[in-house]
Amino acid sequence: MAEQLAACARQLFEGESGSAEQRTANVWIMQFQQHDEAWQAALQLLEMPVRDPLTHQTLAGPELVAMQILRLKTQQEWTHISDQQQQAVRQTLLKLLEITCVADGGLSPVSCRIACVTLADIVVKSCKTWTGWKNDVQRLVDAGIAAQRQHKGAAVLAEVLGAIPLQILASERMWIADEIHQILTLFQAEVEEVMTAVQMILSNIPDERSNALRCLECWIVGCVPTHEAFGLTAAHLFTRGLIDELFNIVISGNEEQAQLAAGIVADSFVFTVPAPLSETMINAVLHSGLRLVEAIPVFRSDVRSPTGEMMTKEQQTTACRGISRIACSLAMNHAPILLWNQVPGTQATIGSFTPEQKSSLSMQFLELLLACSSYDDIDVVQPTLEIWFFFLEESSSQSEASWQLLDAPGKEHVVSVLSRLVNALIERCKYPQWFVDKQQLVSDDLEIEAISDLRREIADTMLSLFSKWPGGPGKPTGDYASCVKGICQMLSNGKDIALIDALLFLLSYMVELFDAISSDSESEDDPESFLDPESGGIDVLLGVLDRALNLPMHPLVINGVAQYLRSLSASLALPASVYLRASMIICQGLQYTASFPVAVQSLLHSSSPITKYSTVEERASLLQALLQFCSTLQTKISQESEGDLLEVTFRISSGVSDADFGALCSTVLSNLTVRVQSGNPIEASNSVYMLGRALGGVQDQQQGSALVDQLWPVVSACLLQHKGDDICRRAGVQFFLNVITHLQKEGVHPIEAQILDVCLWWYREGIAPDILTCCSRIVARQRNNSGFQVSAEQTFERLLADFRGKLHDVTGTAADGGVQSMEGFLSQHHEADKMIPEVEQFMKLAREVLSSVPQVLTKNRSNGEPTLYWVCLDLATRLLKVDHQVQNCFCSRVGL
Repeated sequence: MAEQLAACARQLFEGESGSAEQRTANVWIMQFQQHDEAWQAALQLLEMPVRDPLTHQTLAGPELVAMQILRLKTQQEWTHISDQQQQAVRQTLLKLLEITCVADGGLSPVSCRIACVTLADIVVKSCKTWTGWKNDVQRLVDAGIAAQRQHKGAAVLAEVLGAIPLQILASERMWIADEIHQILTLFQAEVEEVMTAVQMILSNIPDERSNALRCLECWIVGCVPTHEAFGLTAAHLFTRGLIDELFNIVISGNEEQAQLAAGIVADSFVFTVPAPLSETMINAVLHSGLRLVEAIPVFRSDVRSPTGEMMTKEQQTTACRGISRIACSLAMNHAPILLWNQVPGTQATIGSFTPEQKSSLSMQFLELLLACSSYDDIDVVQPTLEIWFFFLEESSSQSEASWQLLDAPGKEHVVSVLSRLVNALIERCKYPQWFVDKQQLVSDDLEIEAISDLRREIADTMLSLFSKWPGGPGKPTGDYASCVKGICQMLSNGKDIALIDALLFLLSYMVELFDAISSDSESEDDPESFLDPESGGIDVLLGVLDRALNLPMHPLVINGVAQYLRSLSASLALPASVYLRASMIICQGLQYTASFPVAVQSLLHSSSPITKYSTVEERASLLQALLQFCSTLQTKISQESEGDLLEVTFRISSGVSDADFGALCSTVLSNLTVRVQSGNPIEASNSVYMLGRALGGVQDQQQGSALVDQLWPVVSACLLQHKGDDICRRAGVQFFLNVITHLQKEGVHPIEAQILDVCLWWYREGIAPDILTCCSRIVARQRNNSGFQVSAEQTFERLLADFRGKLHDVTGTAADGGVQSMEGFLSQHHEADKMIPEVEQFMKLAREVLSSVPQVLTKNRSNGEPTLYWVCLDLATRLLKVDHQVQNCFCSRVGL
């Protein structure tokens, strides 16, 4: 069987990729490895490996497959084989690893790692019977040293020892609780051996330092999550002097090793078992705190490594990341010792420190956290934000950093630290200059995306700090108003676009701090709800917009002002004058392609309160600015944004005289009325869409009606000319929706009747939920109009027939196959999901008809068939059933 296994392994690794032979070989191996014969075949293939006939080198494919089979069988069947078989497997692995340690031509690196993990698995499963495993593993190391290949022996030692905790975790289910406790106790006693091995490698075999660190990492507390006390703590590392070695690697090691060392130290302090801290652990915390404080110079621009060489920026950043990770772990788990020098849960203090030393360490540790938060690397800054978020909390946990832990001089000093922290965090919110120079708002660049994520976390952190900001002598905490004033002052003095953008972003979050009247609870239609600017510090918030008048123009600035206004209007009922001031600033964003969509959307949002509570004269300047941009539109602006501009222009013009309105239409729309007559369907459809958006902005009923009368002839002629073009039909329906709102309500307007006819004509051409929306609007307008009943009945019957046709709901009973036809289409056709919006709109139309013209649905039909009400109800029931069936089918496929 070993020959067959080798042949299949070679086909798997050397055969043509994706070939039938390769697939057959893979199937054979997968089936064979489940049989008992696989043990012997794998061992035989490892002991007598297949070699290349020319080079005599061991072929990697058969060796790797055999080792993987041995690993799988050990995992699944170790306890089911005899002691003699177990002994054979152990000896084979030890022999293979010894050959690898003493000479070339042993196991490949991948096979060697699998062999080490398998051996560790056997050590765990046989720990009660194989008591001499340490001596056997040590012989491998000694053999490597004797052959002057100590690096190979060290690598094997680190791999085997490092894999033991993971194998304990993987084998937990084999044992009952008492057995697990015995095994954990047995291996906990080996931590000294592990540290000895790691220390030996770190000191004597630099090439295997990474392997040693990975081994140590696997033994840190938490390695067996179900038994949190198992493993190495910082106290163990401190006692053996490993803490200092790890700190040296953090500061001067390469990136991989520095990250490993930092993770080891940081995780070793996360000890969640509720027990009093030992004196050794306390000393480990203090010693590590001092080492961190001594490392503060690493954060400066020109710094030397412990070897005396100048550190590159990359080396400095790597070191700072490690320092930040360790500092945050200490701050979250042992802050009382570092900031207060008191053991949590007791009244005992650290006697070896004088009061001056205690205060100095506390202040220096805060300065260290500040240095981490100030560094220009996201991975250094981000871990500290959680510390600062809870720093001013009165109910902070016993272990976390809190200003309540500081003595009186410390609390006075903390305001200085926090003030510098705020400035540092603002700097971290800034986008790089290259992005500012591109005059964009968004980017798929990873750096920009990372800064965008970080600034949201920073904003939340600053909200928490400001809401509990320490007051002056005799003043309560929570002096957020002065904090926001400070940011506003920075805004007024700033010319740096990146800084202005960061400040505006943060200020949009700070609105939440102020206890103000919410626009959700107060009506914007009530002028009495507008706030007195002097009340509740609202003058601070409104002052931001005053300062924004003098800011340099840039898409980021426009976006920041628009975002701030949106936050402000969501929290406060603002007077129209505020919207006008802000809109004049935001209007300038229309000159930039990047900020055009943001600016015009903000203007649309502000247009309602502006037109309600300001005069035509007050908004004349804004209207003139909008008209100027209407005449100088950029070619790169999307159709939707261009339509937004037309709509907001006509909204702001509300209240102008008929003569001025006519002049406005002539200025803005004359070119569109010419283009709408184009023979090019794309140009014609764009013009129809734009004219509809302009109509949507007209607020005066008479002016709107007059504009409809002017536009309808040219638009209807355009739609007739391009009746076969789907783009024109969609634009036409949107135009109809805006026309309907301006038609007189007395009876059915002739244009309304034409719209219904066109909608019926177009509806059968394809999926068109907007047509159903249009029909619903007309039905709603004709509520209680008895003269509309006949037209409504004819319209609804035709729409219902076409709708059922699109659903493949053949008219007839279930026996005729009607139900099955619809069910088959909706559950199996790949485009059935496109019908979902249309189904929703048709049911809304049916409800509107039932509400506005109920006789259409409820009256008996002359042919004796059920009323349209029952037809719709039956259809809705069957659609709901199909929807549930489709959902159940989907859930079963994904395993829900």
